Amino acid sequence: MSKNMNYCEYTDGCGAGTDMLTSAEYALETGDLDSVATHCRKAIAKAEKFSQTGVILCAKFALIRLHLAQGNTIAALQLLSKMELKVETLNSSEFNTTVDLCKGYVFACLSQPEQIPA
Repeated sequence: MSKNMNYCEYTDGCGAGTDMLTSAEYALETGDLDSVATHCRKAIAKAEKFSQTGVILCAKFALIRLHLAQGNTIAALQLLSKMELKVETLNSSEFNTTVDLCKGYVFACLSQPEQIPA
């Protein structure tokens, strides 16, 4: 999938960063944890150039999941909090819901159901 994401060059940057995001997701799901952060940072850098907030959120969620897999709960929660604060400034119901879904995943992993958004 990451090899066939060249449509961004024809769409004025729509979906920019998805090529690196798919590489990050693949690395995360196959246990190649050493590669995840690098792919996420590249995805975020590409996506920021074209204001691709959805891609940025997905890359940050992959980083959060990486932190959880590495047992670094503090880093995961800090990144989740920063992501939530950033999204609040956007005032977008779509992205607010995205953050709630991320929070639900994280707090389910941490066995803290009382923290999961309704």
